[in-house]
Amino acid sequence: MDAATILSRLRFAFTTSYHYLFPLYPGGDLEGQQVTGNQPIKLAAMEGLFHTEKGAGIVIIGQPDAANGRLDNPIIVPKVLSFLISSLQWQSPGIWYWRSLI
Repeated sequence: MDAATILSRLRFAFTTSYHYLFPLYPGGDLEGQQVTGNQPIKLAAMEGLFHTEKGAGIVIIGQPDAANGRLDNPIIVPKVLSFLISSLQWQSPGIWYWRSLI
């Protein structure tokens, strides 16, 4: 195979993948915005936020302890959840905040 054929095939592969995959990109971001705006209790439950936090981190793994309102053995990346949602200083309402309103 000569260089022109390889370049032609690569160009075709990148163009096709761009046209088919690009429309799928915003789907996850739009779902995250929808959950944040319309279902904040679900967001708190998904991320294991028991207490309201400013600059909340995203939980990679952890075992929820609902009785004590905490995660056991968590691995958390600090401030990433707040950054993904809005800004580093965004205040994430926790599950117990919502529980107090019911």
